[in-house]
Amino acid sequence: MDFFSGFKLGSEKHTTEVTVKKSGSLLINSGIQGYSLLKTTQSGFEGFMRDRYTLLPETRERIVATEVTAWWR
Repeated sequence: MDFFSGFKLGSEKHTTEVTVKKSGSLLINSGIQGYSLLKTTQSGFEGFMRDRYTLLPETRERIVATEVTAWWR
């Protein structure tokens, strides 16, 4: 993921796998790989529970940028 550019052309990969057994049972798995998520406004982290492992300070504005891979059945 390129965090230095403002925009990224969608390069995520969508997948679906369908399995049909001789018994007739059907299993469908789908997913997405490499989905870029970027939120630049109203993405603050505040009012959350804190403990001794909490490192980030609370703030009203913080950029959320990550790449997501998800699968579902």
